[in-house]
Amino acid sequence: MPEITIQTNVSSDKIASDLQEIVVELVSQHLNKPKANICVTVLTDLWMSFGESEEPCACCTVTSIVDFNAETCEKLAALLMPPLQKALGVSGTRFYLQFHEITAGIMGFQGTTVKVVRERKQSS
Repeated sequence: MPEITIQTNVSSDKIASDLQEIVVELVSQHLNKPKANICVTVLTDLWMSFGESEEPCACCTVTSIVDFNAETCEKLAALLMPPLQKALGVSGTRFYLQFHEITAGIMGFQGTTVKVVRERKQSS
């Protein structure tokens, strides 16, 4: 269930057209999640500044039902940030990547929560 949101002030016509495919592939591989369950949102052309400058910048949030710890986040940052920076045309000094761990009981899916969906699958 990873959900990845990318926010940037870069215009959509300057972003690699395969950005969402790149993100899905990387997240699927490194969080060991099925591609079908990965949601990627890319918000472009935003009014953003970074360090009092409006030059190209970005913030990305990775939310998942996974145990994020310092080691996991360090590895994911090393894997995700270079291709994202390249696809967006944003310097690494103007890009934040945040990790948010969420539990299955507070993530909605299919009219209920992921926890309930999982429990239903296990009991059938």
